Amino acid sequence: MDVNWIPGYFPNPIDTSIKRQFLFQLLVHPPLSTFGFLALSIIGRLLSFGLLALGLTQLGKALRIGPVCLALAVITFFNNQSIVAGEWIVSGFEPKVLSYGLALLSLAWSIEPIPPIRRIFVILGFACSLHVLVGFYASIAIIGALFLQGTTRAEIHRHWRSSLLSFLLGGAFAIWCAAIHLFSPSPTRIPQELSNTAMYVFYRSAHHLDPRVWSSLWWLAGLGYLLAFLLLCWWLQKNFSKQDSRALKTIHYTILLSLIPFLTGLCIYHFDNQGKIMQLYLFRFADVMLPLCTCLLGASLLQRISEHYRAAAYVSGLILICTLGFYLTKTSRQFDSIAHFPGSEQKITTDWLDVTQWANTYTKADDLFIVPPVGAESFPWLARRRIYGTFKQVALSGGLQSWHQRMSKLANQKDWPIGGKAAASWINERYRFLGEDEVLRIMEEDDAQYFITNSGHQLSFPTAYHNAKFTVYERPAHATRER
Repeated sequence: MDVNWIPGYFPNPIDTSIKRQFLFQLLVHPPLSTFGFLALSIIGRLLSFGLLALGLTQLGKALRIGPVCLALAVITFFNNQSIVAGEWIVSGFEPKVLSYGLALLSLAWSIEPIPPIRRIFVILGFACSLHVLVGFYASIAIIGALFLQGTTRAEIHRHWRSSLLSFLLGGAFAIWCAAIHLFSPSPTRIPQELSNTAMYVFYRSAHHLDPRVWSSLWWLAGLGYLLAFLLLCWWLQKNFSKQDSRALKTIHYTILLSLIPFLTGLCIYHFDNQGKIMQLYLFRFADVMLPLCTCLLGASLLQRISEHYRAAAYVSGLILICTLGFYLTKTSRQFDSIAHFPGSEQKITTDWLDVTQWANTYTKADDLFIVPPVGAESFPWLARRRIYGTFKQVALSGGLQSWHQRMSKLANQKDWPIGGKAAASWINERYRFLGEDEVLRIMEEDDAQYFITNSGHQLSFPTAYHNAKFTVYERPAHATRER
């Protein structure tokens, strides 16, 4: 990282030894340096989606699902990828997307008549190296499913040394990253503040990690998916051939094993007050794999029905054509929005772009801006100026300890009644009603020069910039300290 990218933003040397996703960083650094963010984001998405498509195609082939039924299953899953914890495998270019792609490939190979054990182990190891938690949970579920079946258990026993070595070689980066994390000193804690894990689990990412903030009826969706999955397994098991039955049994075991961390999280979240265990994203893997495999088994059932009833095949094709037409229309609108910057896809309005351009042109390079906690994430990239903090950007807000302290100041309340996405909305709403004394106190304590808010938020401070949507207030001259 170039520490001079935004002057004064990174006053302390960055510890480059701690790299949680070192393999991913190693892979993306050369093309990032050569082609830049835009090209890499496109190339990375194509690579990620291609890997996922390969895994899903292999799964469809192993389950004897035709292209029409498989496409319907994939579209149905992509429309709502998560049960409750907000996990996803298709959206952006991140290490976990590649890890999920490798996990799907491993699952597809594991349901072949003769699974390539060593290949599965080494690919799962690579999945761990790309994303430790996704790869770890996938390894437990898929290897466990293989071990629970007599024929593959014997194969694992026969080649356990080479299989273990394959897994360790593939997962070498994961082992290194885990060792660094375990043996690194704990970050300095601000007096009277919560621990980093507690802040992360119960405030920053509560919508992923803390069942207390989920909808009170979330369990209906979970039970619905589980019941549908078990019923599909039961019906298909009776109607599959012996070879197909083994494939179905492997998927059945994989999902049941993936539910173990999920159920563990439901059992312990009341007692894990510091988030030490909940920070491991216990709900992550089952949150997407149960819906995905339910959709695939549903497609398998539809395929069997279509083979016996021609009308069902025509109906499936018609539904697919209508669905693809809808998504192609939606996608074309999104591409059109992306082509015209700023636009809704970038979540940047013309008024906001004007604010950032003004800041970049008329303010000092090391000025600090207090910005809205939600919706201002693009400010550092567009204005090339430091921000006090936003709810989403923990690293740019000074780390978890400083982030929690700063968000509490922006809400003018230390104790938060809620966490996760709801907390972001709550803080943002309170930010809009900060009084002059609160704003001035934050500006003086943290030496901020400007305060950006919506145009309806009236303060008696000097107005540095104003448009239809936003007002930028400058710190009053009598409060300006020697800089």
